[in-house]
Amino acid sequence: MNEQSRHGQDDDCSDLLNCLDQEQHALEQLLFKLREQHLILSAGEQRWLSACTSEVEEAVRELTRVGHVREGAAGKVHAAHQLPQGTTLSDLADRVDDELAGQHLRQRQMALRNVLDQVRRCSRQNRQLLASGLAATNDALALLGAKPTYDASGAFHQDGLGALRSYDFKA
Repeated sequence: MNEQSRHGQDDDCSDLLNCLDQEQHALEQLLFKLREQHLILSAGEQRWLSACTSEVEEAVRELTRVGHVREGAAGKVHAAHQLPQGTTLSDLADRVDDELAGQHLRQRQMALRNVLDQVRRCSRQNRQLLASGLAATNDALALLGAKPTYDASGAFHQDGLGALRSYDFKA
C-alpha cells in the first residue's frame, strides 16, 4: 500500500472516530433529557411533561442526524478497507493498519454500548412510570363513573364524563 493511500485511510478513520465522539455526545444528551423526564415523572409534575418530551424528541432527532453522518464516514472507511457496509466496529478495528486507531475504535464501541444501555434502561423506566400513571388515572376516572373513550381517529368522546363537569363548577 502506498503512503498516500495509507494517509487517506488514516484521515477516514480519524473522521469516523470524530463522528463516533459526536454520536456519543448525542447519546449522552438524550440520556440527560430522559433522566430529566424521569425526574419529572417521578415527581408527578405533569405540567412540564410536554416540554420535557419535546426536548427528548429533539435529542432523538439530533442523534438521528449524527447517526447519518457517522454512517457516511463509516462507509468511507469500509470502502478503504474493502469491507462490506454494516461491518461492526470491532471487525473494522481488526482490519485497520494503525493499531492505535483499532484501540480507539474498540474504546468508542464500548463507550457507545455503555451509554446506549443506560438510554434503554432509562427509557424503559420512563415507560413504566407513564403506564402506571395512566393506570392510576383510569382507575380514578372509573371510580367517578367516567369512561373516556377515543375513536379510530383519536378524537375524544365524553361517554360518562358529564359527572365530572359538576366538579368543575364547584371548584
